[in-house]
Amino acid sequence: MTEAQITWLVHEAYAMHTILCNLGFEPNDVFVEVRPIANTQPAGPHVVVRLQRGELRFVSHLCPVTKKEGKRFIQAFRAFVAAKPTMPRDELDRILYGSQCYAQRVDILWTLTQKGFELRPGEMVN
Repeated sequence: MTEAQITWLVHEAYAMHTILCNLGFEPNDVFVEVRPIANTQPAGPHVVVRLQRGELRFVSHLCPVTKKEGKRFIQAFRAFVAAKPTMPRDELDRILYGSQCYAQRVDILWTLTQKGFELRPGEMVN
């Protein structure tokens, strides 16, 4: 996986996290992580964004990775999070609105409601 692909993956994770927070979920309920996933092709480690509120869980599988790529992703994501407060809002908006996650936002909304999550758009300012 190239550095550009890692950056793309970091941006997708940021976008999914932002979408969930903008729907009223607390940042402490949203986890960006590398997890082993057995029921996908290929099985193995994946970058995921997981929403956990009580017994309800939503997991967005972003991309399969090797263990080495997963470590590189985590380092890059942490660096992005550290830099985010100083990044211009228009750059963050470009990342969000240009993401595949944003393009799939209707499907995300539908899935969350089908899983029983209560959406509260606008309650969480991200």
